[in-house]
Amino acid sequence: MAIIKSDLPGIFSEEVFDQVRPRLQYLKKELSNYCAHLFIFLPENEEAIAKYWEKINARIAVGFQTELTESIEMWNIYFIILCPFKVSRQLKYTIEQNKFCSRKLVEDQLKGPLDDGPVSALIDQKIFSLVVPAMPSPENLINKSTADLIAENDPHVVAALKDFKASNKQFEKFYTRYKKLSHGTKKH
Repeated sequence: MAIIKSDLPGIFSEEVFDQVRPRLQYLKKELSNYCAHLFIFLPENEEAIAKYWEKINARIAVGFQTELTESIEMWNIYFIILCPFKVSRQLKYTIEQNKFCSRKLVEDQLKGPLDDGPVSALIDQKIFSLVVPAMPSPENLINKSTADLIAENDPHVVAALKDFKASNKQFEKFYTRYKKLSHGTKKH
């Protein structure tokens, strides 16, 4: 189902939200037997995020979540912050790890316009899409050693493990050797 833009609930009518109200959006996505509720904040700068995110989230909890009658909908509320600028790692972590009321997502350094189409596509990709990589058939796995399977994905691991014993004391040596062998071909 498509993501539908709806009117912003009246929960943000208080004066404290005057500065951010124009930068808030409310979207709904109909799923099988319930709706997911999405509150989007398009801040002007990082200071606005730091100043308002907790107030917005608390208002969603008190004024919106408490009015829902379906438990599944109460636990499918998303508070999403979208911005073209970089948000500090600490602030982003603090927001995304906060479990009160809603699931939170901070997407920063976005390119292009943040209008309905791109916002809906981004939300679908980040929240509602599930990509499960195809598993190899059992016939392709059954006659291979663990080393062969690892080598297919990253041959540097097998080379780096040569002559090492399985112990925590050896791990640092292994990792150093692995980094040299991989020559930066993979992210570490």
